[in-house]
Amino acid sequence: MYLQIEKIWPQGVLYHDRPTMKEPQVKSPNSLSAPFHKYGGRKTGFPGVQLCLLLLVGCAKVGDPVPPISELPVSARDLKLVQVADRLQLIFPMPPENIAVVELHGGCGESKRSRDDLELLGSFERENLRPYPAAGSVVFVENPANNSATCQFALRLRDRRGRISELSNRVHSSPISPASPPSNLRSEVRRDRIILRWDRPLTNSDGSTPANIEGYLLNSKLRVPTERFDDLDIEFGQNKTYWIQAISRSQGPLVLSSIGETLAVSPKDTFPPQVPQNVNSVYWKGKVQVLWDRSGDSDLDRYIVYKGTSLEALERLSQRVPSNRFTDEAVAVGLSYYYRVAALDKSGNESTQSASVLVMITD
Repeated sequence: MYLQIEKIWPQGVLYHDRPTMKEPQVKSPNSLSAPFHKYGGRKTGFPGVQLCLLLLVGCAKVGDPVPPISELPVSARDLKLVQVADRLQLIFPMPPENIAVVELHGGCGESKRSRDDLELLGSFERENLRPYPAAGSVVFVENPANNSATCQFALRLRDRRGRISELSNRVHSSPISPASPPSNLRSEVRRDRIILRWDRPLTNSDGSTPANIEGYLLNSKLRVPTERFDDLDIEFGQNKTYWIQAISRSQGPLVLSSIGETLAVSPKDTFPPQVPQNVNSVYWKGKVQVLWDRSGDSDLDRYIVYKGTSLEALERLSQRVPSNRFTDEAVAVGLSYYYRVAALDKSGNESTQSASVLVMITD
């Protein structure tokens, strides 16, 4: 077998002090005389009580000191196994700081059914382990010589005093061929999401059919039942990276395909805001007021007003219009004016112009 250390995550631990021993203290005879005078003596009919008590105290014997209790290190917990393609990943939390060495025990084949049958595959010093950035756990990678056999693994921990823990929980591999990796990973950016799609594998990694597929794993953490995923966590201008694996077995243990391809997406806001609705106009005392419904777009920057004496000759006014109201004083009596309104977002996307309104300027 070929064994490779990858990475690890440190944790803390509480230490237990040895029990302290105290020398037994013998009270002086004077401390017993008061009870004797109060309750014993010739007055109470108990002669010689003081003498007996003194003899008992004098004959007391101090035993040998009790040796301190030797506590074995706590065994490793939560050992997990994940098969990725033809490699086995053994994952477990970082041992506490009082541990010096991690021992990996294992074996393959039907004969390895007893915990005592597992062989020592390797010993690794804790100080040489490094944290795995994403999962925060130790990861050992094992390449078994026979992928068709069931392999079993467990851990032992050795502390800095040389004491060895019990074996950890036992994990085993599953002799199943994982599916080939998904292909043709692609994206579609929309206003509120990134839609990911990919093609379903047709074969397993050994060429057999049909492909063993129970679902998919996106970015090594999200389980997806079909060949599509809608990522609603989108922010324009923020780069995102995706990769996908097929799940060939979801339990006992998890069996995954290798990662086929990685897709980088840089979503850009190319989506115009909504068209202003319900545009109306009012002429009063030499001024035209144009009003419309407030836009519901979260990235709205301002509005743009178009004006002209004909629909074919509308011009964009230069005034900045921050709210859903515009006042036009540049009008002449006897003429008619058309108005249209558009919305502009913070990315510079302009909406389609609204329906036009006509105002006739009279006395």
